[in-house]
Amino acid sequence: MKEIKLNEFAKLECFVDDYSQSQPPAPALLILPGGGYGCICYATEGGPMVDRFSKLGLRCFVLHYRVGENQAYPDALRDGVEAIQLIRKNAKEWGVIPDNVAVIGFSAGGHLSAALGTLCTKLPREFLTDDATTPYIPNAMLLSFPVLSGTEIGHVGSMKNFFHKNELTQEDRDLFSLEKQITDLTPPAFLWATVEDQVVPFENSVLFHNAMVKAKRTAEMHIFPAGVHGMQFGYGRNDIARWPEQAVTFLKDSCGFKFPSNEPKKRFVLSFDDAVVNHYTFVAPILKKYGFNATFFVCNFDEKWHSEHSAANLMTSEQIRSLHEQGFEIGNHTYNHNMGTKEECERELSALTDYLTQTCVVPEPTSFAYPGGPYSEAMAEVLKEKGYKYARTASDSFVLYKPAEDDPLRVPAFSVCYQNYFNYFSNVNKILPSIDFEKNVPVFVFHGVPELEHPWVNMDPYHFEHFIAFLAGNGYQGIAFKDL
Repeated sequence: MKEIKLNEFAKLECFVDDYSQSQPPAPALLILPGGGYGCICYATEGGPMVDRFSKLGLRCFVLHYRVGENQAYPDALRDGVEAIQLIRKNAKEWGVIPDNVAVIGFSAGGHLSAALGTLCTKLPREFLTDDATTPYIPNAMLLSFPVLSGTEIGHVGSMKNFFHKNELTQEDRDLFSLEKQITDLTPPAFLWATVEDQVVPFENSVLFHNAMVKAKRTAEMHIFPAGVHGMQFGYGRNDIARWPEQAVTFLKDSCGFKFPSNEPKKRFVLSFDDAVVNHYTFVAPILKKYGFNATFFVCNFDEKWHSEHSAANLMTSEQIRSLHEQGFEIGNHTYNHNMGTKEECERELSALTDYLTQTCVVPEPTSFAYPGGPYSEAMAEVLKEKGYKYARTASDSFVLYKPAEDDPLRVPAFSVCYQNYFNYFSNVNKILPSIDFEKNVPVFVFHGVPELEHPWVNMDPYHFEHFIAFLAGNGYQGIAFKDL
């Protein structure tokens, strides 16, 4: 758990430690426990909600907003606004979909949640935040036995704490009454309450729901017949116990939130060898078009090679750096394809690493491809000492990589070229649907598209895009070795 201090009395807990960049982003849930604006009921409405909603596919955050003697209107609102902005500004790092941010509040926390979607749409931005650009209105509101109205059905203690006043004016009550603050910018609301609640009457929810409907805003409400205030997960009542799943269904169906699929991702690794210039000019744009990542294994070759071949067929250092800046992985394929003794392997590896880090100005690679395809024990020993994570072989056999069983420095891969394309494509079309992607990862190797220096591994552009389009159209995801 990451904790961010917002000010002297407020903090945001971020439960994002288990996120890795290889995972798809998910909706965010900002949790606002209740406590009548006098305290934070974390034990019942903080931690347990993180556990439940994390399992339902949301990235969870808990806001300890300012309460009691440490706040007066609009301090709690400002804490909520800042929390939402922080989540959106760190969306990529924390694995959040920035326009899928919901707030959930309980009792007075429900009031704060609803205020972020109503009152905050009417107040001037500069009154709420110094950030002039980051959006702060939530995309959905989940309101649990909420305090919502400043009328006779409202909760007086919450109102007094919210304004930090002992005597409330009619203006205060009207401002607190969120059924009067709904605008065209108010996001969808999910509400639930119980008829037997003697602390916050369920009519708070009914009044707000009816005002949302009248304003033509999306709203769903569940009023359960039994249960006192603060029923959380129902305390044995099966009807109430289902509300978290109902809320998530509301986010999906009524708010358009995008949840990661629970099905195993059909991932395969794409790799490209020898720094061929059309990797930059043709291949990379095709991969971007279909949303695929890949590892480009780079070599450079010595002066003798350059005197006998056209350097125009190789990527320049600027093009290699551009691939890195586009998000592709740059791997080590040795400088000159010489692998013999351990000392030769060290020289080859270091020479190419220096070229990549100093001339191309890209990070030191952690993935390697054995030149020509065969495994080398000497090179594997060097790679292990240097901290490489993956090393790829290559062959004409379609062998799957099993991450839980195989040596990551001896990853099997299949070399795809025009000569074997039709037979290969036919086999892949039959084999891929039967693969258990939880345990297996196909790894594909391409050279030039087209390949001018080594025509025996040539792949023509038309059939290359045909292959990539087929994979994308059937729900497969192309990744780099770094994404494993």
